Amino acid sequence: MTPEQLALVRDSYSELEAQRDEMAPEFYRQLFDLDPSLRAMFMVDWPEQEAKFTKQMTEIVNALGDLDRLMDQTMALGQRHVAYGVKSSHYATVRTALLNTFGVLLGDRFDIATREAWILAYNLIAECMLSGAAQHPC
Repeated sequence: MTPEQLALVRDSYSELEAQRDEMAPEFYRQLFDLDPSLRAMFMVDWPEQEAKFTKQMTEIVNALGDLDRLMDQTMALGQRHVAYGVKSSHYATVRTALLNTFGVLLGDRFDIATREAWILAYNLIAECMLSGAAQHPC
């Protein structure tokens, strides 16, 4: 990612954080609309799950630009997700749900350049998570 793309991700995430009460519910609505079968993975307290989602997103965005820190966080996250039943095929669905969520919450501010920056960021994050998942002890 270029410094400009990193700035687009961080700036847009600042706007998303201002809508934190809406971000996680919108993400999960988008996710389950795309693949209703994923709902079965979430036998959790929803307010707690939504808080975890927002916290994890914030930590990941804050780690962008520091590859070692990003890799540590996302590889560990990928390892944990294996235990939840997450498959590599789910990552594309999550990417679409995130992008749709950002589009809903940011509206016109989620322009082509910002969307492309998020796609690059997500691909990097997903690659690290999948690497962590591959190292998960079976």
